[in-house]
Amino acid sequence: MAEHQGAATPLERGSVHLRNHAATVEEVEGERPRLGLFQTSQQLSGGLSTNFFAYHLRLIGGSVAMLGVLTALAHVIPNILQPIWGKASDRTQRRLVWLRLGTGILVIGLGLMALTDNPRLMVFAVVIHAVGLSMVVPVWNGLVTDIYRESERAQAFARFGQIGLMANVAGSAIAGIIVSFGAAGQTFARGFALAAIVNLIGMLVLGGRTARSNSSAVASITTKATVALPPSADLHLEHPIIGQRTWKGYLRSQWSYILVMSTIWPLVPLTMLDRLNLSNLHVVAFVITGQVSTLIWQPHVPAMLEREHSLRLIRRARLAIALIPLSYAACSLWPAWWGFWLMILIQVVYGHPVAVMNIASPTVVSAASPPQERARRFGVHNAGIGVAALIGSTVAGVTIDVLLRQGLSLTTLLVGVYLFSTFARCAVAWFGFAVREEAKPATA
Repeated sequence: MAEHQGAATPLERGSVHLRNHAATVEEVEGERPRLGLFQTSQQLSGGLSTNFFAYHLRLIGGSVAMLGVLTALAHVIPNILQPIWGKASDRTQRRLVWLRLGTGILVIGLGLMALTDNPRLMVFAVVIHAVGLSMVVPVWNGLVTDIYRESERAQAFARFGQIGLMANVAGSAIAGIIVSFGAAGQTFARGFALAAIVNLIGMLVLGGRTARSNSSAVASITTKATVALPPSADLHLEHPIIGQRTWKGYLRSQWSYILVMSTIWPLVPLTMLDRLNLSNLHVVAFVITGQVSTLIWQPHVPAMLEREHSLRLIRRARLAIALIPLSYAACSLWPAWWGFWLMILIQVVYGHPVAVMNIASPTVVSAASPPQERARRFGVHNAGIGVAALIGSTVAGVTIDVLLRQGLSLTTLLVGVYLFSTFARCAVAWFGFAVREEAKPATA
């Protein structure tokens, strides 16, 4: 009997959790306008910087192997560290604190990129930037999942995604303007400096303290019923909408698909800068075209999710995206001018499946997340993606670098890897997973 004295009963523990969550929600409710501005600043900064890391590295003399390593690190670190920050955010329920800390690290990384023309130091700066990003992403997704009901999350992710894409497009356009008014051969360093300033402003927008003191979120144990209601009716559901078996199958297929998809990521800068000899403005036009196409299609995805299972939509989107490397292979064989316009056409056509993946994927993760694990599940999902990208991108970059030194033609290598990626993507997309009827439609 003595060892149980002072232990909280299940009712008491439930009251503690509800009080903690109610305090956190009250804190967030007063900060919603600031959170919207913060999301805008994050995506504007990403448009100015993240889209051009690999191109910048190539312009300052980075090798093909370094391209592969940079691309891999830029994907693996923001993903593999997410479970750590997600779990910490879930336990403390102080989402805004973690958002501020992650943004501060982003500012440091971007500032270092803007000040160096050393390829190795550029890779190190990308690592710092990636650590900050790994903190911001799962905390933000956990915050959105906390606030919105299951039936509203697809629309919420779409709305935030739409805001983010518009800010991202604006950032890329500004980067293009900066490059166009600069000297010949100018890199993207000035865009990185502006991105650091934008992130700093976003961190300041959140403020030093929230409207409600963090100390007030510490609950006192009581058996008295708590009056405050959580904003999401399904917050304490013991069984997620998507079951554990389907969730594990989805994870395996997602990680496998990223593994084979990432093999072409170091090749795109090579195709545009080395094979087609395109300018920085062509690169910016390529990036913005893809963003605008996705921006147009993304608002229609929630309605699609209401009509059909999100996992089936993801499977069809993967099959469509699998054909992108085949198109890039054709670009590598065409003259520069025709190759550029073919790449622009590819960006236009594939905005639709990319938009589906952008909305359906986080919707699946949120529907498979049990209570108190929402940010962590996003972290686990993204950590596997990061490891897969690390392996695929690094192996592809190092292998191509070695074969180029052996005298093989760049065009031959590009076409060969693009064709391999097409075949592997189709195989994984078709045989990757089966939708089980235990999982209801994501927006049920």
